[in-house]
Amino acid sequence: MTKLGPDAYTTCAERLRLLRRSARLSQIYVAIELGVSQATISSYECGLTHPSIEHLVLLSQIYEVSTDYLLGLTDVSKMQPLSAYSNQDREEIKKYLTLPDQKKALIRDLIHHL
Repeated sequence: MTKLGPDAYTTCAERLRLLRRSARLSQIYVAIELGVSQATISSYECGLTHPSIEHLVLLSQIYEVSTDYLLGLTDVSKMQPLSAYSNQDREEIKKYLTLPDQKKALIRDLIHHL
């Protein structure tokens, strides 16, 4: 399991600010969507406070990214739907999902070292 380090909070703040700006949304708009003040959104984006789990989920929905992306656990902001992959890729994904955990770990290690 990946632990969140101090950099995760900085990454989250930076990503929240960049995502809001790239979506051309105001802090006030996001605040209304979350039911909080504009000052709360500002403090999230400055890294002074951290969003609750509920707010993190809502923010991920507003910006259409994963919570893992917001937290800095991945640099992939949006996951592709399964239909975006070739038939061969989908079959390999299905095979992977049926593997025992030990074999999945071996494959993840192999991919990590590529």
